Amino acid sequence: MLSLKVRVSLLKNHKFLGLICISFCAYFVLYQRKVQQMEVLIETQNGKIFKCVKCEAIHVEYKNLNFNLKEEDFWKFASYIQNLDGEEWILRNKTSNFKRKIIIPVGSHIFNALLDSKELNELRSLLNFKKDSAFFQQTIKAGGLEFTSHLN
Repeated sequence: MLSLKVRVSLLKNHKFLGLICISFCAYFVLYQRKVQQMEVLIETQNGKIFKCVKCEAIHVEYKNLNFNLKEEDFWKFASYIQNLDGEEWILRNKTSNFKRKIIIPVGSHIFNALLDSKELNELRSLLNFKKDSAFFQQTIKAGGLEFTSHLN
């Protein structure tokens, strides 16, 4: 690690490098503040659910998918996934060219999340909160999730 005198000397002699260093430090501090505003609710090997303390949005990360939901919509989404009949969709889509046969429309007809049985079960376990958890008691249970409808 460089001493403070050496770092100050470097910054004076290399103004551009100093600006980069200061910019990086400012970014790091802001990033740390932002991260600290997120409360991790549950985490698995391939996913994580966290809640923004400031705006109360719930963020679901699963593999390369990310859903940013209001709390009420999160419970609708969780209910939709828990009640999704994966085997039915595998049979319906058995002739599809997609490797993963469980096709979940996400917000519009131009984007779908594709899952296989194992991934669907893993996503279900990620979304499965116990009713006695403090997080669950603070939320509103809601009915089915509305997607833009089209046939899988």
